[in-house]
Amino acid sequence: MKNFLLLFFWMPAFSVEAQALKMTKEQYIESYARWAVWEMYEYGIPASITIAQGILESSCGNSPLAKEANNHFGIKCHNTWSGLKYYYDDDSAQECFRVYPTALESFRDHSLFLRTRTRYAPLFEIDKQDFIAWAKGLKAAGYATNPKYAEILIKSIEDFELFRFDDFPDPRVGTGDYAAKTIVKIRENKDSVKVKDIVENELQTINGRKCVKVNQGFSVSKLSLKHDISVDKLYKYNDITSEEMLDTGMFFYIEKKQNEADVPFHITEIGQSMFWIAQYYGIKLAKLYSFNKMEKYMQPAVGEKIFLQEEREDLPKVRTFYEVIVERNKLVEIEKQAELKRRAGADKALIEQRYRLQIEDLKSKNKDDEIKMSDMSYQILKLKEEQEKFQKNREDRRREIEKLEKKKNEEIKINDWKTPTDTTNLDRTDGPSYKPVTRENPKTGTVYHVVEKGETLFKLSKKYNTTVEKIKAANGLGDHGISLGQELIIERY
Repeated sequence: MKNFLLLFFWMPAFSVEAQALKMTKEQYIESYARWAVWEMYEYGIPASITIAQGILESSCGNSPLAKEANNHFGIKCHNTWSGLKYYYDDDSAQECFRVYPTALESFRDHSLFLRTRTRYAPLFEIDKQDFIAWAKGLKAAGYATNPKYAEILIKSIEDFELFRFDDFPDPRVGTGDYAAKTIVKIRENKDSVKVKDIVENELQTINGRKCVKVNQGFSVSKLSLKHDISVDKLYKYNDITSEEMLDTGMFFYIEKKQNEADVPFHITEIGQSMFWIAQYYGIKLAKLYSFNKMEKYMQPAVGEKIFLQEEREDLPKVRTFYEVIVERNKLVEIEKQAELKRRAGADKALIEQRYRLQIEDLKSKNKDDEIKMSDMSYQILKLKEEQEKFQKNREDRRREIEKLEKKKNEEIKINDWKTPTDTTNLDRTDGPSYKPVTRENPKTGTVYHVVEKGETLFKLSKKYNTTVEKIKAANGLGDHGISLGQELIIERY
């Protein structure tokens, strides 16, 4: 756990400016390969598989999930996750993904995720050198839905020779030996291979002495070759007495350091040791101890003034190196908590932003609904007006039709009085030429009957389905009888 914390604190992470640029596959391998090797020895997952998955799942660290949530393996929340959450469109809309304070913790959770789930248990029976079987096993276990998931991993491993990391030595045994062998081969094209160190530093000057800024796990042998200085001399120039001192991260000098610094003193802060101060100011460690009347390996207390140019008069407050390590670990925890807080704030801001957008969408929808309802009300009103207009026109047409029918009936009744040969004469007895004939008005059912020989009122009543009394009443006959040729009005209905 101690090694893990130190690795976390001095991890070879690229700068914020570098993260703003889009990473290539080569840069991704260069930055994260050693983490994959570490996880391989901790949990048994081939480093080649971890790197290939990271490249694919995080788009070489360029995906929003990798940049904003430090999630390099697309691991979703599931029911067991109680940390921060990030919502992102994947197989479905707004799926829940895990948020990590750093990318390193994403690598660790990826290892635990595979190691602790029963469906991935068969993978750990496969030889870690057999990356093809591992890739196919991941797909078969349901790690991803892409049907070509295994083929993509295998191609990436072969194209960039990621399988070589499966043969790397255990970094937990000693980072010095491991770092000397940690060389990343980056294939630029089919005909050439470029070799780079995991950490490559630019030369700078501190206190008049040339040095480079290095991170945990750097290669002393590489610096030796590059600057044509023996490893022993480099160790002596930098007061290195054990391999553990190379894990701290520091300025590493390629010349002898000075006997004094270019400033008079330094106020000790949390996590700072005498070795750190000596390297930071380019002063020999033995001189630093001498100026401050401290025994070797004792460390200054936080807030203590450390003299860098002359001997002090009083004795300083001190602490042990173990306390310095504890403080460093606390710093790591504080940074983690600060990152978690920042992420929580970002998460809250994201939720609030989504809420505001939802409110705006709702307002917009309500406004649209109001417009639709208003339009609907207008359409209903127009329809009602049309119906009323139609009903009014219908009544007007009905009255007009009745009027026309009445007028037509009156014309028919008048025409019923006319003779077949004289349609203009309305008087039945008008003129000597009038000759009555039996006829019927089809509209009213009235019959104008001319009495023939042998006919009686009784016979006529039976013929026209009426009564003698009605015939008499219609013709004003009283008790008189009828005569031959007489025209009688007979109301049949």
